[in-house]
Amino acid sequence: MSNRSNLLPRFSLRAMGIAIAVIAAGFGALLHPSPFVANLVINVVYIAILTGACLAIGLPQPHRSFWLAFAVTTAGFLLLHMFSYGRYVTNDIFTRQLDDLVDESLPEIVYRGKPNSTTYFARESELQPVLRFQYDAEGKAEAKKYLTVQQVRDLRLAVEDLPHIDNQPTESARSQLVPFLLAFFAGLLGGIIAHIIRQRSIRQPESASTS
Repeated sequence: MSNRSNLLPRFSLRAMGIAIAVIAAGFGALLHPSPFVANLVINVVYIAILTGACLAIGLPQPHRSFWLAFAVTTAGFLLLHMFSYGRYVTNDIFTRQLDDLVDESLPEIVYRGKPNSTTYFARESELQPVLRFQYDAEGKAEAKKYLTVQQVRDLRLAVEDLPHIDNQPTESARSQLVPFLLAFFAGLLGGIIAHIIRQRSIRQPESASTS
């Protein structure tokens, strides 16, 4: 019985707490997928890949196996996703299908405002600096339109005084988020599996020698 217990994977409470917090943050990003959040998540994932590669070199086993598998799995998932949009691999590759499946299964982002009103948001665009939402009698956004510079001038809108779209959830931002979050979670899963396998391979000789 003791030999079997020695072969079971062991994770610290701190590591489990960090993993739960990361997963919760990922779901929170999907619930409020603003352009700012999308850029933040994308940069965090890239930094995590580079950090994991460095830790895979400097840390002892089995932590080295975790970070190596994390970096390889996360980067590989993203590479397959990006290649699927080119001519390198087919569009029906599993990473692309998984991205589309998750993106389509998420609830629609519904913009609400004052019934029968119009709201304007500033954007980071030189050609179309303003996004206009028109709300129906129930306060649901029924139409949106990107306004050109000339249209903004005709309406005499002060772009610098408008609320920025970065603070609002958008479908395009969520579509950007999904592959990076999936890649990150796939990396965590791959790292955990590699950690367990490496941990058991280390403890098997120890348990054999003690027996």
